[in-house]
Amino acid sequence: EYSSCTTEGRNDGNRWCATTSSYDKDKKYGFCPSRDTAVIGGNSEGEPCHFPFVFLGKEYTSCTSEGRGDGKLWCSTTEDYDEDKKWGFCPDQGYSLFLVAAHEFGHALGLDHSSVRDALMYPMYSYKENYPLHQDDIEGIQYLYGSKPGPKPTVPEPNTLTTTSYPETTDDPFFTTPSTKVPENDASVIDSAFEDVLTKKIYFFSGTRFWVYTGKSVLGPRSIEKLGLPNSVQKVEGALQRGTSKVLLFSGEDFWRLDVKTQKIDRGYPKPTEVVFGGVPNDAHDVFQYKGNTYFCRDRFYWRMNSRRQVDRVGYVNYDLLKCAEASGFHY
Repeated sequence: EYSSCTTEGRNDGNRWCATTSSYDKDKKYGFCPSRDTAVIGGNSEGEPCHFPFVFLGKEYTSCTSEGRGDGKLWCSTTEDYDEDKKWGFCPDQGYSLFLVAAHEFGHALGLDHSSVRDALMYPMYSYKENYPLHQDDIEGIQYLYGSKPGPKPTVPEPNTLTTTSYPETTDDPFFTTPSTKVPENDASVIDSAFEDVLTKKIYFFSGTRFWVYTGKSVLGPRSIEKLGLPNSVQKVEGALQRGTSKVLLFSGEDFWRLDVKTQKIDRGYPKPTEVVFGGVPNDAHDVFQYKGNTYFCRDRFYWRMNSRRQVDRVGYVNYDLLKCAEASGFHY
């Protein structure tokens, strides 16, 4: 029986855990966020966790809440806390998937953000162990659906998403001359994009192909394998600029570094996302930069990482980034 994440059964060192009470029976699992990164707060902010470390004579190989009454995860930044008293909070501590999902479910039911700080629907996240539902949340849902059991509510019509189809160019073998043919059936879904800061060309990725927009013409499509990505990569899910000629391309649990000048992947890649970007989902489906921060999105949630590679916010894509809540029309 395991009470925390483990690397047992793997030869790559990645920490994992079962998502049911019995992995042997259900075979359900997921990777644990890396906590081997810079700590937040305490008396050693910016220093990395030191594993293993000793606390009250016991050795710990991961972040722990031992010695605290608030359940927050922490670690020592030296090998012996008892002797050095150096510590900090683990960067991905304190975010309960249950509370995040419950808040999101409240929005799905029609609840807007609450002005009551202790309410589940308060816009700023706060962790509470054994979270009690606030009376404000109860009154809000009763205002919408009533306080007594009644007929089952009508199932709402599913939202329909209209996509626009764009024309497709011919699959020219090289980006030497822009296509002058009338394009047709171009990619209707863009997985990711980035702008070359030197040439101002914009790269668009869709599935296993990419295009380059020069400002006057579109070059492509071309296979992403031409950049050096393996054929196992079915789409590029995120692109992050690094300097003036490097771009990180994300897919699945790994990322590659592209040299834009040579149009080739640098040696030594891919690398696991969690090795460099600890505390974010390994399988983020959207990765982008905005105002100096890096955002990793998975499902309806986002993780914001600052310039020190610390996760400083977790929130909802629809309500925090896209500001959908203001237009929802639901108030209580």
